[in-house]
Amino acid sequence: MTGFTLFVPAVIEHVLIAVSNTVMPVTAPALNAGRHINEEDAMLLVEDHGERLINVYSDRYEHQSSSNAPTICLNMLYSLPPYTHGEIKAKSPLTHKSHPAILILKKQIHSVLPMINKKVDEYTIFPSAPITEAILDIRAELPENVTLESILAVQNSIRGRFPEKKERYSYEAGFQFSQEGVSTTPTQHKIDGYLFESLAEKKIVQARLDGFTFNKLKPYQNWESFCREGRELWNLYSRIAQPTKVIRIALRYINRIEIPLPLKDFEEYILTFPQIAPNLPQAVTHFFMQFVISNSESEANAIITLAIEKVTDQKLSLIFDIDVSRAVVYIDNKEDIWSDFEKLRIFKNEIFFKSITDKTKELFK
Repeated sequence: MTGFTLFVPAVIEHVLIAVSNTVMPVTAPALNAGRHINEEDAMLLVEDHGERLINVYSDRYEHQSSSNAPTICLNMLYSLPPYTHGEIKAKSPLTHKSHPAILILKKQIHSVLPMINKKVDEYTIFPSAPITEAILDIRAELPENVTLESILAVQNSIRGRFPEKKERYSYEAGFQFSQEGVSTTPTQHKIDGYLFESLAEKKIVQARLDGFTFNKLKPYQNWESFCREGRELWNLYSRIAQPTKVIRIALRYINRIEIPLPLKDFEEYILTFPQIAPNLPQAVTHFFMQFVISNSESEANAIITLAIEKVTDQKLSLIFDIDVSRAVVYIDNKEDIWSDFEKLRIFKNEIFFKSITDKTKELFK
């Protein structure tokens, strides 16, 4: 008998099905991202952190192509501490200021800051953002001696902030194709981690045997605070779980856009939507559309899902789900994941803002 077995993992918590390559929702980071960077302050920051930047540049970037200069500069700027304009004083030795790496970075800053600040202007932070859930996910491989009991210790340091604990189950079901037909294997489930929840702040930490996830439900404040807390919680998980490598990082943003009715054409609000053959009835009562695109610059993929959630007499609720990920191995360079998260965020923003219209933006003001 020949055939193959397909195992389908699923997470039933909050009645959601898990897809193995999808960040699962449950309904220093780029601290300078999302704000204008003053050139004078940026130059002082580079001087202030001269020794650190010289070492990073020498270790990772010295032999890279000059075409990567804007990305290198962006990653380095975003890895520095946050600052307030006019409150920075350079403290590095004078020798650092004349180091070739520092001179190169200063030149790059001068050339790329207009681009960075333009992105800040283009991707507005809305007072009433449609984000219903933001998810930061890190998949990792742990040592064999790390157990569920080990993972449970994560809550000890955050119990005051995340007092609720739930077991997290993974489910497996299989079926086999053969000449005799299709046979199934019994469904199996097991605990693979824990959910630590803050019901008041609408946050969830997922500590698992295969990695870590940080979920923030609505209201979502901004990327800076979300990423800062995600990094803090990951560092705590990492100290306890001692991952040997990180194999995948992902960001997922689930948006609910309330479109007023009557609606003549989806293009008034959304530029990505299903097209119906012209000779068919054009009235749409429901749709679900999902596709995957890739970005060679960030070496990332995005699973984009659009679906009508519900329709009333006054409005149409549209789900716009953007799940961006990068499958890459981090072993001795785990700190690089945070500059790579910034690349994922930029990719996610491009998808969102290039898919909506000015009329849509008005809904979020």
